[in-house]
Amino acid sequence: MDRCIYTLFIKVPYPKLYFHFKYFLSQNPLSFTALLKQYCMMITILVNEKAMEVNQDFHILQLLKKINSPLDGIAVAVNHCIISKHLWSSTSLSANDKVLIIQATQGG
Repeated sequence: MDRCIYTLFIKVPYPKLYFHFKYFLSQNPLSFTALLKQYCMMITILVNEKAMEVNQDFHILQLLKKINSPLDGIAVAVNHCIISKHLWSSTSLSANDKVLIIQATQGG
């Protein structure tokens, strides 16, 4: 079976897309859908004033696990609003959200 080479120009803010597209297409043309989901379905959020890219459907609990944060003894605020712990798994993050994670410390 002959392999076809396709060229596709997509204007997206992700410069790595072209190189990944070329690789994915050479491996399996159907994986291009997976590539688009990976790169075009990402959003940027600020976590303790540091930019981070996550999936569009990311929620607070997934974020805490991704950054290896403890789940006990912390408070989480999204856009200056404290989020109750029981809502972490159902509170989705949006593009440009500002997430603040504060860990309780002891002192004297």
